[in-house]
Amino acid sequence: MNLSGFAKIYIIIFILCITVSSLFNKKIFLTKKQIIVFEMFFILSLALLAYNMNPPTTWDITYHFMYINQIRTSEISFIEFLFQNSSYVGGAEYSNLLFFNILRYCVARITENNYLLPSVCVIIDYSILGYIAIDWLSYMNGKYRFNILTLLLNFTLMPYIHAVSGMRNALSTSIAGLAVYLYLYKNKHIAVLIILIFIAVTIHPAAIIVVPFVLLAKLKIGSLEFIIVFIISALIKPLAEILSILPIRYIAAIGQKYLKYTSEAQYRASKTPLYGVLMIIAIFLLIYFILYRRFNMDDNHSNKKIIYNFLAIYMIYILGNIGNYDMVLRPAYLLGVLAPVLGSFLSDKNIWSNQEMSVRAENIVSFGATVASLIICLIVNYSYFISLQNVL
Repeated sequence: MNLSGFAKIYIIIFILCITVSSLFNKKIFLTKKQIIVFEMFFILSLALLAYNMNPPTTWDITYHFMYINQIRTSEISFIEFLFQNSSYVGGAEYSNLLFFNILRYCVARITENNYLLPSVCVIIDYSILGYIAIDWLSYMNGKYRFNILTLLLNFTLMPYIHAVSGMRNALSTSIAGLAVYLYLYKNKHIAVLIILIFIAVTIHPAAIIVVPFVLLAKLKIGSLEFIIVFIISALIKPLAEILSILPIRYIAAIGQKYLKYTSEAQYRASKTPLYGVLMIIAIFLLIYFILYRRFNMDDNHSNKKIIYNFLAIYMIYILGNIGNYDMVLRPAYLLGVLAPVLGSFLSDKNIWSNQEMSVRAENIVSFGATVASLIICLIVNYSYFISLQNVL
């Protein structure tokens, strides 16, 4: 059995273990060090699958490999490739993507195997998820619990197959998600947000979209923020048309990418993931608007409230694109990165309650929302699993 086979076995065992842990979450605990070790092997297993994948020629990854081969066979230096690439070695559309170009150049010079690039992207993506999960998920006396809903939400909202096939969107969104988490929940300095968002947008320009929603959540301006989000959603397409014709190449690329992803010529796959994402958003917003209690922002849960507010207004933005396949699924990647936050919200009674509902009614709503989310995730992930079988 090769390493890929062992990786598949470990992934299955890992998923079974966290399922059992979730079912008996009051009895099974792990130390922080133990859960980090389990997650590290899980991440490495996902990276091994990416390293040994056999993608079809229709995937974006094949175009990335073509450009990496071009970089490898050229004699262009590192500095020239990043800042003086007038011949557009590696593709003109990527010429301004600083950090993505650093990754591509390093892979081209280090190895002849292009599959190192998706493997590195997968390691970064799921390491960020692992950090957020460990930092966020409930713990007691230093002992942590696995949560199957977190993993399923991540695979549903930011599918592994997309993290490998396209790489850039998932990688940039993961870094942007880390920026959001550190700034809104961990209260890191705004410089941390700026640096991480800069890295994200120089991998994929679409990551810039998170910035206005972060600011809205941080400003605590109340219900007005939801009106602003609807206005933003309505103005994005005409704004993209203006940006796309500006003489500044990087700014124009943002508008052009949006118009590309919203055009009728864009490829459309099964609508099962689309419906799944929309239903998960509907469940979250239902809990948010019906059971969520507006606390005084000076209480112990203020940071949780801020990041929950961010998720809500960001979801409303996604719903504003409901008629567009890609502009629902691609922005939802960010929800996948923040899956630990999203999953715990369904049962976080420390921060939500409805004075008109009994505790029993709240428990029923919480349990129903969790079960519905699990079922939706299982259906969506089954469709992705069928697709993965053809390339593993």
